[in-house]
Amino acid sequence: MAVYFDEIWKQWRYRTIVHLPSGKKVRVSGTPDVNTKVQAQEAERDHIIRARNPPPEDLTKPKVISFSSYAKEWLKVYPAANGNRPTVKAEKERIVEHHLDPVIGSLPLDEVKGAALTNLFAGLKNQKDDKAVAPQTKRNIKMGLRRILASAVEDGKLAAVPLLPKVKVPKISDSKKWDWLRTEESATLLAAAADDFERALFMFAIHTGARLGELLAIRWRDVDFKHMNVTIPRALVRGDYLPPKSGHGREVPMTAGLAAALKKIKHDRELIFSDKDGTPLPYDNPSYRLDKALTRAEFRHVRWHDLRHTFCSQLASAGVPLRQIQEWAGHSSITVTERYSHLVPGAGKALIKALDAGVQPRLKAV
Repeated sequence: MAVYFDEIWKQWRYRTIVHLPSGKKVRVSGTPDVNTKVQAQEAERDHIIRARNPPPEDLTKPKVISFSSYAKEWLKVYPAANGNRPTVKAEKERIVEHHLDPVIGSLPLDEVKGAALTNLFAGLKNQKDDKAVAPQTKRNIKMGLRRILASAVEDGKLAAVPLLPKVKVPKISDSKKWDWLRTEESATLLAAAADDFERALFMFAIHTGARLGELLAIRWRDVDFKHMNVTIPRALVRGDYLPPKSGHGREVPMTAGLAAALKKIKHDRELIFSDKDGTPLPYDNPSYRLDKALTRAEFRHVRWHDLRHTFCSQLASAGVPLRQIQEWAGHSSITVTERYSHLVPGAGKALIKALDAGVQPRLKAV
C-alpha cells in the first residue's frame, strides 16, 4: 500500500500497482472522502478489491460496435441495395478507407460526434501530396459520413445522427468548369483525326453527346441508317454493361455527317468502337487520341467530356429548346441542361423587350 500526504494540497492520497488474476498490472490512485490517513487506507483497499473483481458485464445493454466495423458491413449492403453504379460504390469505399477509417474507425459509433468530427474535418488531407483536400471533396466526405450514420440510426445502432461541421464550398461559375468547341473548331478537330476510325470516334461524341462509357458500349444494331437514328441503351462501366447514368436509354437523331463517317468504318464486330479482336477500346484510348489530334492541330487542350459539352452547347447556340437537349443528352434533370441557357441566341434581348409589351398607363382627360 502507498498512502501519502500531499503537502501542496494538504490532502491524503493513495497510489499503488495492482496485479490482476489475468497477469496484467493496473495502477489505482485516488483521494478519500474524509481527509485522514485511515480513510485513505480504506479507500485504497476498496479500490484494489474493485480492480481485482470488476462487476459482471451487463448483457442486457446493447454493445456499441466501432465505426469501422459498421462501415464495412454497410459497404457490403447499402450501395447494392440502392442501385449504386460501380463508380459510385468505389467512391464510397475510397472515402471510408482513405479519410474516415484512419481517424474515427476505432471509435464506438456513439462517440463519433463533437470534437472527434471537428478534428476529422480539420485534418483532412490528400494521401498523394499530403495537402488539404478541396472543399468539394470535403463536402463529399461529409455526405458519405452522414449517410453511414443515418443508416446506423435506421438499423438501431445509433440513437441519432450527430451534428456535422459545416463545410463551405466556394461557388465557381460554370464557364470555368468546362470548355466546348465552336462549330468551326470541331471541324478543325475532325480534320486533324489520324484516320477514318478516329474521325468517326470524335464525330460520334460531338454529334450524339454520348458519354465515354456509352460510346464504348455502342453496337452496330444500335444504329439505324434507314431512319437515321442512334439508340444509346447502355454504358460500359469498369468492365460491366449497365444502363446509362440517367437509368434508362435514349434515342438521338443521326446527322448525315455521322452516318457517312460510320459507314466508312463498317466492320463485322459487334461493338462499333472496338479493337480488332472485338473487345472494347481501353477507357483511356479516346482521350489519348484526342490529345494527339489537338497537338497536331496546334489547338488548346480540351477534355474528352468537353465533346459532350460541345454537343449541348452547339445545339443551344443554334436555338434548340433546352427540353429537347435534355432528352437527347440524357440529363436526369432540366437543371443540368440549364447550364447551357446563356448560349441561347438572343434570349436576353427577347426577354427584355417584354417590358415594352406592357399596357401603357391611361391618362385622365383634363
